[in-house]
Amino acid sequence: MWSGGPAQGPVEAVTSTREGERDRLLAELEVERARLSAVFRRAPGFLAVYRGPDHVFDRVNDAYYQLVGHGREIVGRPLLDALPEVRGQGFDVLLDGVLATGEPFVGREVPVQLQRTPGAPLEARFVDLVYTPLVEGDGRRTGVIAHGSDVTEQVEGRRKVERVLAESESARQGLEAANIQLQEQQLELELINQQLQDSAAELEQQAQELQATASELTQRTAESEAARVRAEAERARAASILEATTDAYFALDHEFRIVAVNAAMERSTDLARDTLLGRLFWEVFPATVGTAYERHYRAASTEGRAA
Repeated sequence: MWSGGPAQGPVEAVTSTREGERDRLLAELEVERARLSAVFRRAPGFLAVYRGPDHVFDRVNDAYYQLVGHGREIVGRPLLDALPEVRGQGFDVLLDGVLATGEPFVGREVPVQLQRTPGAPLEARFVDLVYTPLVEGDGRRTGVIAHGSDVTEQVEGRRKVERVLAESESARQGLEAANIQLQEQQLELELINQQLQDSAAELEQQAQELQATASELTQRTAESEAARVRAEAERARAASILEATTDAYFALDHEFRIVAVNAAMERSTDLARDTLLGRLFWEVFPATVGTAYERHYRAASTEGRAA
């Protein structure tokens, strides 16, 4: 005869099984949340999640703090309260638009002024930035996700290369002017020689003048050669900097032909330099036709505005 406690019925057994399964799933969910949180925090690009119409910081990662400065209280505060120096720079307007329309915003080399250290002056930074709407399961847009990278060093490096190229071009033009002047002086010397032949009486005096002119010509020739050497060195230095930079670089002439590329451009396009140089940009990259890139490049060519 059974003398133990009451036997477990079918209902109790099913309930116990379901509760055990629920506990297991909840434990797995917590592990997965912890893993995703760690991935979010250590992501190499900056990440931030904004909630609501005031764009309250819900979460940011380490790279975002690296961009804006570590000595800030950000999470739980609206954008313009947490980062008051960005007021008037248009970022809140962009967030409003993404939240209202659901259309993402993509920006390249977007400038931003940040006070990364308390009491310090504003610091100019440049970021590649994407704003994406945060959509709940029922379709409501409740916030915006921001992600991107700090490209300040790349922008400053490219601008340095552009300055060096401009200086090199100025030196080249100076060399051309010196060569023209040299040619004019050579013509003048020929005229003097002709005059010497036509006037025997003034031969001695003109010979002395010729010797003085020749000395001056030699000196100016040496100066021109030195200027040429300096210009060549500047062009070589500019080419070296251009080749060393990790950013893909190319230059177009007024007909949108590719006139200069660096090694990074070859790598990023998987096209050899000889294949790129001299060809129309639209032939090499037909996918850009009709896009914002084409509009920007043509505006830069016709209106002199930066693309």
